[in-house]
Amino acid sequence: MGTLYYVHRLPPDRAVDLLCVRRRFQDMDHEDFLGPYQPYVESLQKEVPRTIDFISGYTNIDLAMLAGPKAGGVATNLWDWFRNRESDDVLAWSTRGARLVGWHRLDLPLVPGATIFPYRYSLPEEIHMIQETLRDVTVATLRDNLTACFERDLVRLNGVSFMPQEQILDEIPPRLLETLRAFYAAAAAEGEMIVYNLR
Repeated sequence: MGTLYYVHRLPPDRAVDLLCVRRRFQDMDHEDFLGPYQPYVESLQKEVPRTIDFISGYTNIDLAMLAGPKAGGVATNLWDWFRNRESDDVLAWSTRGARLVGWHRLDLPLVPGATIFPYRYSLPEEIHMIQETLRDVTVATLRDNLTACFERDLVRLNGVSFMPQEQILDEIPPRLLETLRAFYAAAAAEGEMIVYNLR
């Protein structure tokens, strides 16, 4: 099945339990808690998602759209990003998180099924910053960023490789932007935290 990448909005107490490795996602992996799920390549469902599914740990199409080629080393394999990178780019936070959890993966108790990647997370004040920044983003900007990354061969299409490039440019930017805006608006309204989970 490969490595999957999810972004969850959670009540603060549950988020802290996960960030402290007091509990694991595998202990809470059921639809009534983490659902509804929203694949980022699909149109927004009627119900605002609790979990955005970014499909593959190899893809970086989200950063290509949000940060563009100016991100340089940011627009790389998600696995590499999760190990040790942080950014001051608020748009990058919207799919990669504002903060990297303090423990190293080697410090993680190796319980069966536990992720080998440290979680990333965004606190309520950072969620408000992300929400405000997303308000000013346009679909045209996302398309321009993605086009520039395609031209420089900075995009990995694992998970969306079934779509031709023209279809990706046409369909995914508005879907991603609509999903992110709804997701962060709901998180801000509920006082939630966001946990970014590669496993």
